[in-house]
Order: sequence, then C-alpha cells, then structure tokens
Amino acid sequence: MAGIDELKEAAKAVIVFGTKLEEVLEDGKVTLMEGLSVVISTAPDAFELVRDAKVIREEFLDLDPVEKQELLEYVVEELDLKADGVEAVAEAGFNVLISLDTLVRTVKDVRTAQLNS
Repeated sequence: MAGIDELKEAAKAVIVFGTKLEEVLEDGKVTLMEGLSVVISTAPDAFELVRDAKVIREEFLDLDPVEKQELLEYVVEELDLKADGVEAVAEAGFNVLISLDTLVRTVKDVRTAQLNS
C-alpha cells in the first residue's frame, strides 16, 4: 500500500490555488498584477506536483475504499470557498475524480486479459 500523503499534498496545492483565485476574482476582474501574484505564489506547489507526479500517480492507482474516503474527507475539510455552491461543485468533482480509479483499473484489467488471450 502506497499511502496517500502525496495525494493529500496535491489536493492541498489545488485547494490553495483555487482559494487564491477566488480571492482575486472577488471583484469580478483580474488585473495583471493579481494574476501574476496567484501564479508566483502557487508556482512552487505546481513544481512539486510535477516533481512528485510518479508517486502521486502510484498513490492514486493504489487507492483502496478507506483511503478514498479519507482523501475525500480531507478535501471537504480543507476546501472552504466563500461561494458554497462552487464549493459543493468542486467537492462533487473531486469525488468523481477519485472514483476514476475504478475505470482505470477496469480498462487495465480488460487490456491485460486481451493481451493474455
């Protein structure tokens, strides 16, 4: 079992980016300086995600039902947007994303079965 620490870090980075973006968009427009501020302040996290992509992928593919639930609860706890509707959509989208591993595993199993027959 690979754990989910890197997945949590990836989720946190996306949440921080989304929260900063929400703050910038609060007045309905984004100035060049605001946009640069968001990019510069979240760039280190983005570089970490790229650097850790292999581990993140491994953790994602290794998710068991308990880890899925733990990760979803982590996102729900950490994500706190001012617009509750947007937050609900983001949480639902994340739930769909972590459920994609079932599809990935099924496709992999079918492909393996085809190659072995």
